Amino acid sequence: MKALTTFVKIIGTASAAVAKVVVVVVVVVVVVVVVVVVVVVVVGGGGGGVVVVVVEAIVVVVIVVKAAAAVVVVVVVVVVVVVVVVVVVVVVLAVLVVVVVVVVVVVVVVVVVVVVVVVEVLVVVIAAAAAAMVVAIVVMKEMFSVIVPLKKYEGQQKISRRRRMEGGGRGKDEEEEEKKKKKKKKKKKKKKKKKKKKKKKNKNKKNKKNKKNKKNKNKKR
Repeated sequence: MKALTTFVKIIGTASAAVAKVVVVVVVVVVVVVVVVVVVVVVVGGGGGGVVVVVVEAIVVVVIVVKAAAAVVVVVVVVVVVVVVVVVVVVVVLAVLVVVVVVVVVVVVVVVVVVVVVVVEVLVVVIAAAAAAMVVAIVVMKEMFSVIVPLKKYEGQQKISRRRRMEGGGRGKDEEEEEKKKKKKKKKKKKKKKKKKKKKKKNKNKKNKKNKKNKKNKNKKR
């Protein structure tokens, strides 16, 4: 009877530990999803890159969920192995002193508790890393979109300074003229083709010709 009671206690402890781990994993995944959505809405709202940020956030969330699922599987496997070992030990040592059984139960409980704590820490760390990755991706994109145009502008300024120092560059007047020419080219529109007007035929001329022809015919007759 004592062996059965200890066995039931062990199974109850193991199942409670597994349930606790599953709950923690679900909560962490939900928190990560909320963080990702907030980051996408607040930080990635400008610049037209919202779609890219959303895709990257979804990828990160999928990674977190997979890692959490793997951790849960490992915990379940460990608990099952421990329960099997304890059952074998309880069956073998059922005849021996009760103290040995109590020691085994204590060891199993300690192992299960340690595994649960480690799993919780791992899940929290993974979720925090995923959220940090999303934030870092968005911040890097914003920084890159600001830094690159600044570098291009600085490079153009350096080139213009060198030309002025060397004296072989173009003057301001020439540069302004080129800018004006470019603007004029842009403003030029395609000329519309003028439609040729059809000349109206004079009916009076035709009538006169007909009258002359009739007179000539009459004279000939």
